[in-house]
Amino acid sequence: MGLTNTPFTIIGDVIPVLLIAIGTAPCIHILSKFNENTALYGSRNQAAVDAFSEVGFRVVLASSTIILGFASLLLALYLELIRDFGIFMCAGVFFCPYAFNYCGSSFSFLHQSFAKEKSGK
Repeated sequence: MGLTNTPFTIIGDVIPVLLIAIGTAPCIHILSKFNENTALYGSRNQAAVDAFSEVGFRVVLASSTIILGFASLLLALYLELIRDFGIFMCAGVFFCPYAFNYCGSSFSFLHQSFAKEKSGK
């Protein structure tokens, strides 16, 4: 909100909390399926491909529905607070899976480097 010079409001204070709850839920489904497939296949690469192929389309549809729901708040032209809430929630829900998956993949690489340090290789 600071980048767009939008003033902070009570509704704006709720955005981070809602993004954590709503924005990360689709990513949790993908990571859950990935962990399930890792136990099944043993190969992380095959598990990742299968997780996205099995759950990816449903997650995209769910995220699109959430974004469209918040985009409907853009029709509240006379209520600037509600319109701004809709804009920021749409953007947040759109970018949240990318950030969450980036963090997850980063932790995966960190886990591999820590495992190498412990084994002495």
